[in-house]
Amino acid sequence: MAETASKSSPSVTSQTLFDFLNPLLAAASFELVDVEFERSSGGSVVRVLLDRSADHPDGPRIDLDGVADATRLVDAAFEEHDPVSEAFTLEVSSPGLERPLKTPAHFQRHLHAEVNIKTIPGTPGERRIHGRLTHADVDLSGGIVVDSPAPTTISYLSIERARTVFRWGEEEALTPSGAPRKKGALPKGQRQAHPKSQTKAEPPSGEVGSSTLLDDVSEQPVEDSRNKPEVAS
Repeated sequence: MAETASKSSPSVTSQTLFDFLNPLLAAASFELVDVEFERSSGGSVVRVLLDRSADHPDGPRIDLDGVADATRLVDAAFEEHDPVSEAFTLEVSSPGLERPLKTPAHFQRHLHAEVNIKTIPGTPGERRIHGRLTHADVDLSGGIVVDSPAPTTISYLSIERARTVFRWGEEEALTPSGAPRKKGALPKGQRQAHPKSQTKAEPPSGEVGSSTLLDDVSEQPVEDSRNKPEVAS
């Protein structure tokens, strides 16, 4: 799915950072939902969306303490391996009510959810597909089936962007493990500055859905800005 490259670090993309963080977080019973790497005039930003895994001892729903724990893991990994050579801000938060779907495991976890799919240019048929996710293959070589309303088969490799859809009063849209979603339970997230990190934990906020990728207004991520030391002239 879509990648954002760094001008000063050409090898760094959203996907390479996702691949870097995914095994680390999975080993700690977190589910990495998405990573976004952006550069702008205000500086680079790495946004990390995550949840607890379905087998997490505290349950699959992440809370403020979980976000703080994950932030420390991610921060330590960046400090040790330095995958981004430039100064950047790290934002870690929960995925919100409408979740990006990037891996076969994500789609399998959200079977029977209402979803929006956008395919890559050149894919036969309609590029925007909305419906109920009824099947998801295990391997990336496979794909999904969405009732839209007729069953529509979409290969994983043809998906540019996908996310769940939340409607108030229809909690099943985001309850893949059967646990009810309660309003007002999502943590805001954390921001940190790099390489000298200062974590500011914020209280949980209410859940408000959004219609665009990585743009859920309920999430005010935990910020961590990595300012590389200046070199004296």
